[in-house]
Amino acid sequence: MSGTILLGSTLVRDKTLTLLGNPGFVLDGSDLVCPVTVSAPQQDSLRELIIQRGAAGDGAGIFSAGSLTLTDVVLRDNHTSCRGGALLVNGGRYALLRVADGGALVDVGTSASSISIRKRDTTAIGTGIILGALQ
Repeated sequence: MSGTILLGSTLVRDKTLTLLGNPGFVLDGSDLVCPVTVSAPQQDSLRELIIQRGAAGDGAGIFSAGSLTLTDVVLRDNHTSCRGGALLVNGGRYALLRVADGGALVDVGTSASSISIRKRDTTAIGTGIILGALQ
């Protein structure tokens, strides 16, 4: 895959999926929608893509209630009115491998032992991570 896909609605994953892009492949929420939602109990893997300009109350770039692995993914320019600008994990498990983020990650109720976060380099920007239940 290559190029940019401007989304008019959220890609809701209700079946297991592996999405392999290419460096520079973009899922763009057009500042209107959350680009990707993963439903429980699905196991999705997203590789080599950019998720940008997502907008939502929670989880503007990705909202996940399933099992999610991100590898060589850039989350940028996503914005939320509540929590999880880049990624909100609401249960389930996830692994972030070589992920650059331009927002915040919120993990609601996932065991910290199931989290793997590795940055590609020290220039990747993250404004914060919240682990555990939110009040």
